[in-house]
Amino acid sequence: MLSVDKAPYFKTCPHCGMGSLETFSTHSYCVNCNHSESEDDSFLYMSEILELEKMLNEHERKRAAKKNRCNFVKEIAEEEVAS
Repeated sequence: MLSVDKAPYFKTCPHCGMGSLETFSTHSYCVNCNHSESEDDSFLYMSEILELEKMLNEHERKRAAKKNRCNFVKEIAEEEVAS
């Protein structure tokens, strides 16, 4: 039996929401919106997510350090005014 003789199995497309995502062993393809996914795409997507998480954590760390510095300077200024 040839693979073209098999009935296609469709899933819900994450891009358009239609039940037209055809899944193959190497990739997926939506016949409705032409959205395609491959194993390489999911790896790149995950690596982008991890990179964004690192950037967010670094930003939050810098923001907290800046807030601590501002509070420290404010405390010193209040001490000088009080004395």
